[in-house]
Amino acid sequence: MRVPVYERGLSPEVSRPVALPEGAAGGFEAKAMQQAGRMLGDVADEGVRIALDMRQKADDAAVLEAANSWDELTTKYLNDPDTGLFNRKGKGAKGMSGEATEWFGKLESDLMKGLENENQRSLFSKYILRNRSSKVDSIARHERAEFQNYRVEVTNQAVTNAVNTIAANYADDGIFEAQLDTAENALLTLLADQGEEVVTAKVKALHSA
Repeated sequence: MRVPVYERGLSPEVSRPVALPEGAAGGFEAKAMQQAGRMLGDVADEGVRIALDMRQKADDAAVLEAANSWDELTTKYLNDPDTGLFNRKGKGAKGMSGEATEWFGKLESDLMKGLENENQRSLFSKYILRNRSSKVDSIARHERAEFQNYRVEVTNQAVTNAVNTIAANYADDGIFEAQLDTAENALLTLLADQGEEVVTAKVKALHSA
């Protein structure tokens, strides 16, 4: 084994560590931090996007569920064989529009209570606005048609009764005039909105009966 020999006044040479250029270490660190920040930002953005997407899907599903309940319950309310509004006939149809409007309002309020946020309630309100409007229009048409049928039935009965009474008391001028007036008034009331020509024709037919 050789023992190193040093010249007097000299020290052994030591290799110096490799030095990075001034400022290089800080630059690498800054770039690494920037890259990490971008990665975290991308992850956060993706998380927000997923959260918003899930919330929208949850809102859509909740509104659809409420709309399904609305459709099911209103269909039964209008078309039930025993109690449905569209099965009300004649005089029984009178007042259904007002009744239905009140019922629809209560049902909407009840279903709104099951929704979780303003977005769901807003979407459901828009659906209800269109759907309820079309149903109320249909109910109003049914009510007008059935009540008109009722008026026609009552008027025809009044005319028939008058003619039968006149026939049974043809020799009594007082009864004749009274029953004729009754029948004419019934026709005038029923046909007032159908024009003068229609009224005149019906009255002439009555006199010739």
